Amino acid sequence: MPKSVISGLLVLHPRATRHKLCWTLVNHLKESCNLEVQESRFPGQTRELARSLPVGFNGIFFAAGGDGTLHEAFNGWADTGFTHKLRFCPLPLGTGNDFLFSINRKLGDINTFLSNPLTDERMADLGRVFYRTDQGEQSRYFCVGATTGFSALVTERRSVLARRIPGQLSYLMALFLSFALWKNRSVRVESSEMPHQSEVFFNFNAANVRHYGGGMVSAPDACPFDGTLNAVSMNLTLPQALRALPENFRGRFERVKNVFRHGMQRPFEVDCLPACPVQADGELLGRTPMRVECFPGKLPLLLPSI
Repeated sequence: MPKSVISGLLVLHPRATRHKLCWTLVNHLKESCNLEVQESRFPGQTRELARSLPVGFNGIFFAAGGDGTLHEAFNGWADTGFTHKLRFCPLPLGTGNDFLFSINRKLGDINTFLSNPLTDERMADLGRVFYRTDQGEQSRYFCVGATTGFSALVTERRSVLARRIPGQLSYLMALFLSFALWKNRSVRVESSEMPHQSEVFFNFNAANVRHYGGGMVSAPDACPFDGTLNAVSMNLTLPQALRALPENFRGRFERVKNVFRHGMQRPFEVDCLPACPVQADGELLGRTPMRVECFPGKLPLLLPSI
């Protein structure tokens, strides 16, 4: 196909530009694509750029960053009513690339994109999460997972600490505070596929992929191409959760009691008391109750053939 026929927009997260192979990859892509390059300079700008694509744009959207960059990109596309005939090519140049890593570990390495042609076209599932804010109910699409409970509280506390404390230290402090201050909640899951209630709720994850948090196994049965979301509800006291962590990190959920897993195709709702933060793809959104839907084959991907 002639170069002039293939249009592409590459949006760079600022952190991506620090990668030693960033500009090597950009120049490599320019050899086969009529490529426009823009840097995302503030949170939400990637979403804005995807939303403002010219009418009739039919090309490739390269999201150069992590899961959050891809998240913003396809949510901008969703804002247009999915009108553009896009293909999304996530490039693993961020701090977390769990979406690509879960599809194939080799996709977490930028060298895979340098040494293999972009000819693998797939349609991945998307989830959609509804949540409460001060402005009422809002929603967001996600490709990794939507979570409430302990992990969302860590994200919320880190978002506050990160204003003063940089890097991983803010995450470690948020994790320590969350463990120190944790109190179990009551939870109600309304679902035709996995209904239950518990007074010792710890965490709920509606996952589209197997990994979260830089390679940790959060949903061992999840696959982004099977038309379902893998729901994992952990109803554990804090001592039980601490004992379960080594098994969970390895994906051995069957060894932990009171951890429920189920493939979810139909909409479901999770509510807990007191209310808890909701996050999706690592982005803090609002608070419970959260309602989740699955959209099979909604996300068009373009990946290296490996």
